Amino acid sequence: MAKLLIFVNSKELDSITLDEAKEYIIGRAKDADINIRDTTFSRKHLRLYYENNWKVECLSKFADIQAATGSTKFLELVETTDFMIAQYRFSFQLEVSDSKEQALEFNVEEDYLEESELENQTPIEDEDTDVNFQVTQPYLTITFSDQTVNKLKLEGTEWTIGRTDEALVQINDSKASRKHCQISKDGNSFYVMDLGSSNGTYLNRRRMKANKIAPLNSGDIIRIGSTQLVFEMIDESFQSKLLSVPTDALKPQLPAVSAQPQNPYAALQVRSQGGLQTQGAVRIFSPAAGAKKDKKKFIAIFCVTIATLAYLLKGEKTTNTSGVKNLASNVETRSPFELLSKDNQDLVVRFYDQAYKLYIQGNYELALNETRKIHRLLPETGYLDLAVEKDSKDLERLITAAVELNRQKQAIQRSQEQQRQLVEEVNAIVSRCNTMARPGTNIQSARACLAPALELDPENQGAARIIARLEAEEETRRSLAAQRAYTAGQVDKGENLYQQAVNLEKNDRLLDAISAYNRHIASTLPDPNNLKEKSKERKQQISLELKKRIDVLMKEATTDYESKNYKDSIAKLTKALRLDPSVQEAKDLLGSVTNDLNKNMKTIYSDSVLEESLGNIESAKSLWKKIIDTDVASGDYYRKAKSKLKKYGG
Repeated sequence: MAKLLIFVNSKELDSITLDEAKEYIIGRAKDADINIRDTTFSRKHLRLYYENNWKVECLSKFADIQAATGSTKFLELVETTDFMIAQYRFSFQLEVSDSKEQALEFNVEEDYLEESELENQTPIEDEDTDVNFQVTQPYLTITFSDQTVNKLKLEGTEWTIGRTDEALVQINDSKASRKHCQISKDGNSFYVMDLGSSNGTYLNRRRMKANKIAPLNSGDIIRIGSTQLVFEMIDESFQSKLLSVPTDALKPQLPAVSAQPQNPYAALQVRSQGGLQTQGAVRIFSPAAGAKKDKKKFIAIFCVTIATLAYLLKGEKTTNTSGVKNLASNVETRSPFELLSKDNQDLVVRFYDQAYKLYIQGNYELALNETRKIHRLLPETGYLDLAVEKDSKDLERLITAAVELNRQKQAIQRSQEQQRQLVEEVNAIVSRCNTMARPGTNIQSARACLAPALELDPENQGAARIIARLEAEEETRRSLAAQRAYTAGQVDKGENLYQQAVNLEKNDRLLDAISAYNRHIASTLPDPNNLKEKSKERKQQISLELKKRIDVLMKEATTDYESKNYKDSIAKLTKALRLDPSVQEAKDLLGSVTNDLNKNMKTIYSDSVLEESLGNIESAKSLWKKIIDTDVASGDYYRKAKSKLKKYGG
């Protein structure tokens, strides 16, 4: 059994049990199967149907389905599938259990709370979960090679990043191009594109293809050389929202005191003999791997704390019974993690597991992105669970250290490798250029060949000797080469004119060929191969051939016209005019033939329409086929007959 749950702003709007034999239209229309009276929806916005499995299709031209995989017009629904239309969330379930619904994947998730919690608690929302419906602003956090950090708010729709002064986001990095990459905004979506940079743009450690756009999500990391840019969608009003939360919503709900503290991080409030209250906290941090030694320390500190508490309670018991009650009501408070909703708790655990997995795999940048998601939900304490040795703050420190160590190691390796490659590259370039620099080699070519070596080693003696030798040879042959080049160029121009005429003749453009031969004959260019005589001969032959072909076509077209073979007559007249558009006789005859053909086709088409109206479809189809056979493809009645035949499957 399948069910569709509809939520708006985290509250359930409707629940529909789906019938596989029925198709459901969702929209604003009164006759819609699932009616939603909201201008967000079109009259017929979605179509939900069963075909081997359940599917949903977006019928609106102006909006897409927002699914975990991104925007789409079509979505197959599996066991548990959630998708969004604006602030409306649709949850498809094949088997609906009594347990609370599961949260969506992180990129479209909201913090769903029970109605009782909504009355007293403001949910903490992750800015990555649903950027389409939060009032968020795009920011870039830029970390330069000297570890200075600059945070920049992006305003507008396009932001060019590079070294040029024209770039909206200017970075001074030797590996950056003048216009390196570009971030753009389309609606509520952001994209990044490499602008054909020399050293490439890296998105989440993967090099982007030049001039190809990629979607940009909050938390994504762009790297240009040694400069890191973190793209974030930030809710600027978050602090004011936090301050506006009612005081009662922040008060923890304290359970009854138990024999053993349920949370080793609970704050302990103890009344001293002086009547003042002091507050302390037992908080043990263990690394992700966790050592047995740290566990022993924790047990020892915890026991000492309990013993101290027992002593103070004993001393207070006889003098102030109410103090004991006050202590019992405050022994155990809820940790920040426990104050989160169940969905956000599940998110935090999932983020931690993913971060730890990425850390073990060596994907430090991605792992750091996951811990940052945790600390947006738990900025002060992070996620801490000693029972399973999980500490997100400690894990983030390990990841950050690994990132820095990896960066330093790579920098040293790059420096050493670059130095070795520098020497090898210079020697290889000079050796190759010396082999190429034979007598007669152009000096500019030699300089271009040696330019990379001189850029790396400006004082290289081998390169200097090659240039000096070629400069001496260049001076002695420059004048002769210039004269030869000029003469050869003039000859080439003449030959090009002749070749143009030949090509036009080969393509049956006879009139254009005659004009081209005339230009060649009239030119004053040198003609060592006597091509001008050939041009004169070809011009005369083409003129005779052109007249002969036109006469034959005109004669055949006239014969066809007289026998009322209009279609062939038009084809031959059209061909004659392509050979020579100035033949007036062909123009006049073409007009007469076309006029008579249209009259004939009009009569046949009128008869076919009459037959069609009388229900004689076969007779009408026969007439339409006759029009197809008789009329030219560009004729109006040809197109009409073809449309009719297509309509009736003829």
